[in-house]
Amino acid sequence: MRSSGGGKASFTFHEIGNSKPNGTITATGAAFFDTNATGNLAFLGNVVAVYKDQIYKNGTESHSLGVEMITDTVLNNKIIQMQDSLL
Repeated sequence: MRSSGGGKASFTFHEIGNSKPNGTITATGAAFFDTNATGNLAFLGNVVAVYKDQIYKNGTESHSLGVEMITDTVLNNKIIQMQDSLL
């Protein structure tokens, strides 16, 4: 992706969804950003974004229902919390 400020970030994503009888698809996925993000998108380098979205039958509307950014720091803190709870 490219921002209007010139930043760049590359990612791959995987998503699993299900469709409802009315044609709406609700899905959950993860986007994996590589380490080469630049400029004002540099904060996305080596980040995993977990998200949930909804896609309507007409295909023209799609919106994010929530995103959680998982960085090395967040992941390390969660591991430490898990280790502490086991002690």
